[in-house]
Amino acid sequence: MVTKDEIVSWLRKAEREIGDSRVVLTDLDSAGGAAGQLYGAFFLRSADAATGKIELSTRDVGEMLRAGLDGVLMKGRKKQGERTMVDALLPAVEGFEHAAQTGKGTVAALREAVVRAEWGMKSTAGDDDSPTGFMQSRNRRSEDAGAMSSYLLLRALLDAVD
Repeated sequence: MVTKDEIVSWLRKAEREIGDSRVVLTDLDSAGGAAGQLYGAFFLRSADAATGKIELSTRDVGEMLRAGLDGVLMKGRKKQGERTMVDALLPAVEGFEHAAQTGKGTVAALREAVVRAEWGMKSTAGDDDSPTGFMQSRNRRSEDAGAMSSYLLLRALLDAVD
């Protein structure tokens, strides 16, 4: 079981390691594009899944991740393969759940989630089929920003708890 104090400690450690790029829940709507609303949905749904819990089991963390993903899917109405944060989050959550179902603990399941999030992020690289020619030439061979930020968020969480 993970205690509330451990989570706060991990978040503070992650905040120090990330530096100026902090996740501020009260100001997510100011993020560019749809990211603020999508991360808002992710964090609010995740928090709802943990309501009333003082300690979090591996199963609880998995439920939080799944609830957060469900919030993103509902708010963004995107599916895997559309070059969005879903391309990183969906395989990450599925990886976490699979690892947890096979008896791995929270940290090992997070490691699996990060590996799969990185794979999902990298899968978004390539030719951009955006109708805007300007964006096509600029986005060629780069990962989707939402997928990359999702991977980095999960990576920071793993680094904080590992």
